[in-house]
Formats: sequence, structure tokens, C-alpha cells
Amino acid sequence: MKLPSQSAPLLLALLLLPAAAPEDPDEGPVVKVSGGEILGRIVNQPGAQLSKYYSFEGIPYARPPLDDRRFKAPEEVESWTGVRNATAPGSRCVQKDVLFTNMTSGDEDCLFINVFTADPPESWPEVKRPVAVFVHGGAFIVGSGDLDRMRPDSILRQEVVLVSFNYRLGVLGFLNTEDKEAPGNAGLKDAVQALHWVQKNIKTFGGNPEQVTVFGESAGAAMVHYLLLTPLTKGLLHGAIAMSGDALSPWTLARRPRQNALALRQLLAACCPDDAPDAIARCLRRVDAKTLVGSQSQAPPEELLHRLWRNPFLPSVEAPGASDAPFLTADPEKLLREGHFLKVPFITGFTNAEGILYIRFAGLFSDPAQWASVDERFVEKFRWEMPLGIQGADDINAVRAFYMGDRAIRDANEDPEALRRFLQLTTDMLFATSSVSSARLMAQAGAPVWVYEFTHENPSSLIKHFVYNASHVPGVAHGEDLGYLFNVASRRGDLPTRDPPAEDAVRQRLVRLFMDFAKTGNPTPMNGDQPTLQWPPYTADKETYMEMGTEFTIKEHVLGDRIALWRRLSSKSEATGSE
Repeated sequence: MKLPSQSAPLLLALLLLPAAAPEDPDEGPVVKVSGGEILGRIVNQPGAQLSKYYSFEGIPYARPPLDDRRFKAPEEVESWTGVRNATAPGSRCVQKDVLFTNMTSGDEDCLFINVFTADPPESWPEVKRPVAVFVHGGAFIVGSGDLDRMRPDSILRQEVVLVSFNYRLGVLGFLNTEDKEAPGNAGLKDAVQALHWVQKNIKTFGGNPEQVTVFGESAGAAMVHYLLLTPLTKGLLHGAIAMSGDALSPWTLARRPRQNALALRQLLAACCPDDAPDAIARCLRRVDAKTLVGSQSQAPPEELLHRLWRNPFLPSVEAPGASDAPFLTADPEKLLREGHFLKVPFITGFTNAEGILYIRFAGLFSDPAQWASVDERFVEKFRWEMPLGIQGADDINAVRAFYMGDRAIRDANEDPEALRRFLQLTTDMLFATSSVSSARLMAQAGAPVWVYEFTHENPSSLIKHFVYNASHVPGVAHGEDLGYLFNVASRRGDLPTRDPPAEDAVRQRLVRLFMDFAKTGNPTPMNGDQPTLQWPPYTADKETYMEMGTEFTIKEHVLGDRIALWRRLSSKSEATGSE
């Protein structure tokens, strides 16, 4: 069944509601953290597999990034008096929902962190549980660490402490004027500050600060990967999982950040009349936060005109001398190639139909006539979506010829084979190629790396059905694997609230792999409870990976001739330069 595209916002809200809403929470324990005392809550879930857990939400982990602190690195949280209520999420960071509603919402005072545990408070002084820190996605422009609408049951049942947090988004999180006023990567520095908070406070909740794994999906996965590319996180994390995103993905790095800042200042000239070179950030601080965020995609540089998200404010390389503690000092590929990254255990992977995201948000499902436009303007539309520095017209056309063969993109709405090939193309272009390339570079530098491809299709997937309107399209869409970690794949109302046995088996298997990784640094550790399937690390010669289908199997040469094409074109671009 196809649904009209305008239904997406309402249905997305339905999707993200908890599959089995908890009863009204009871008042929980009071604990002391950096800043002062906080009151948590007890979340009771009668009949659920996890009947009760403890939640602390909306805890400040940094000073509010207001006024002169806008665009700058976060500062230590200030103390408060009395007991602060931590029974509800804090404000989301200011964001414009370009995915669905086009509304701007949120608050600049948004740097909050959340902690969840199933262990009873009396055990917290004694236990030392592994810590799993979730970094939310949302294209660097939307989202929050609020998990009230995503049940953490499956993760908490694995005897870990779960943490999530907000970070600044869009222009407020990633403006880079290449000077001290806005050196860039404030949102990434927020993540570093959150990890410092974990180190100082997680023992209070029964967590082990020496056993911290960060994991995220989409832009959250790219954030996770970036956290390995900076010296600022040394000693703060001990493992990382990047689901459908990494620092080499073509949508994760701003190449000309100061020009992006100048374009925004010119758009807001009435608010920013000062033309002095060092005045960009100072004048943008005077602009209302929602006005600023609402304008961030209205004057994109040329390379963003045909991109899926017209957000120019992304992670970027910081200018020398602009910051006393820079987050990113060189191009991510250079850092990986030269081995300048934290060599902690790392899992990276992707779904087999990530390209459904492109088709949905490029409007190809809602306006089939757009398929012809993609066909006719392929080079123009995809030049800036290509990974690994591939931009030459001949190379882009070679990509098209390899994937599409004798099939026309304009026919993909009616021709299942053309659609399948286009999905492979966009999946590899936006996600899979960079994931495998990152794994290869990291493994060659000596890091333990595991790679997966998620191929199990849930016939009742809410994400694929409601968010993408793509139930008719074969494959696993972007974000569906995350639904197995956070119980967002269950139905509501007159539909089943428990997974069918096959779905529950996949969920338990995936959660177990990832949480065993958080506990040991290996997704299939050899111990008393030995798994039936060993997942070997990725190596550059065998390119071993796990296919996560209805059964989980080990295979070699991930993407095969597909990744070979991208490597060949990337090597050619490096040798000759793009056209």
C-alpha cells in the first residue's frame, strides 16, 4: 500500500511512539553528579520483557552555549542548588525539520545528557557495567538524544548502562569562520564534553568509565567515526560502532566552511552589516537562533544545489591557530591513511538498500517525473554526492554505466531491475563504499575492525512503510537496523506489540553482538557462553564481513566488484585530478 507523502510527518510521529507505552513513572532515586543533585524516575512496564528500569534525563553536561559562547567549544557545567528534576528530557537543540515539517523548533540551552540502567540503585556502588553511549543521527540538522519514544529495553537487558545526549546542530553546531570567533565543530566538541561527563559521573550509576563504547547511526555514525580522528577523545572511549555513516561519507565534510559562513552573513545582511573579516561570527551572534537556523540552507554554495540535504554546516577541518584545542586538523582520509586515529575496536556497516533514503527524499516516489530529470542530469546531480574525491564527468558516467548497464534510470519507477540497480548505485555512493574504505584504511593501520551488511527484511517494518512509503521496494532501508536496537520496529494499537519469533531472533542476535562488543571489544568473544558463530575481523586481503540476514553468516570480499570500481576510480582521481 502506498501512502501520500504528506502523511509522513504524522506517521513518523506514530512510528516513534513507544511500542508499549510505560505506565506513569514513579519517583526515582536522588544522586549527585557534576553540578549538583538530580532526581530520576522509575519506568514501570508491566508485561514487557524488561518490567522496570531507571532513567535520568535532561541533565546539563555543559554551560548553556548562549551569547558569547555561541559557536564556541562547550564549557564546564555550572553548579545548581537543591535537587534538579531529571525525570523528563531537556530541550532539543534548535533545528529546522527539513525532512518533514519544515518547522524550526528547539532551544539554544540544549546541552543535556541522559542515563538509563536496569540495575537497582542499591547495586550502583558495587557494579561496574559497560557503558554504551548513543549518538543520534539526523543529517547534522535534526534530532536529539531523547529516547522516550524509542524503548531501550533490549540494550538494558544486556547489563549495560546506556547514555544519550544532545549536541548542537546546523549552523549553531558547525559554523566555521576559520578564526577564534567560530573555529568550527562545536557540535563534535559537545560530544567530547559529554564523554568527559561520562568519565566523571558514570560510576554514580553503576557504569565503568574504563569500558565506554560509542555507537550511532547515520550522521550519528559519522560523529562516532569523527570521535576516533581527534586527540581530544584519547582515554574517553574504548570502542565504537558506526551504523550507516562514517567520516568518509560524501555528506559529512564541509570543504569550504568560511565561504559557507560568508554566504549566510550576506543572506542576513540586514542583521549583519559589518563587513570586517573577523566580524562574521560576532554579527551572527546577534541574530535570533531560530532565524539563523531557519536560514542556514537558503543560500547554499554551488556544490549543494543538487545535494539531498542543502545544509552547508558540517564537520570541517579547523584553521591553524583558530582554536587552542582543535577537533579536526586534517582531511579525514589523510588521517586514516596515515594512521592518525584512535585504534580502538571498531564496527562499521550498512543496510543493503540505503538508497531508499535518496529516492524518498529526492521526491522520486512522490513525483515519478523526477526520474527522467535524474537520468538526464546524472553528472550534474551526483557530482557532489560521489565518495572518495570522485568528481570527473567521465568517472561519474563510468559509475552510471557500471551499475545501470542497459537499464535507464528514467524507467526505475516501472522497471524493477532498473530500480534494483539504482538502489545499489545510491547505496554504495552514499554509504557502503565509504564504510568499507574506512574499514580498509583502519585495518591496514592496525586497528581491529569488523564490517557488516544488514540484509534482513522485516515484512512489518514501520520505518520502511511509514517513513519511506517504500513497502513495495525490496531491501533494508536506511535506519531499519537501528530499529532492532531500540524496539522501534514493533507495531501499535490493533497490531502486535511483540515481535514475531523470527524478528525477535534477529533483534536479540544483533543486540547481543553489539553489547558483547561493548563488554569485551569483540562482538563474538570466546568465553564460557561461546557463540555458535565467530565473526572474524576485517582484513584487507580477505575483506571478511558478516551478512546479517534472517541468518547471520560470514562472507568474504564485501561488495566485490562494486567496491573494486570505486577504488579504481578513486585511485585515478588521486593520480590525475578531477575534471
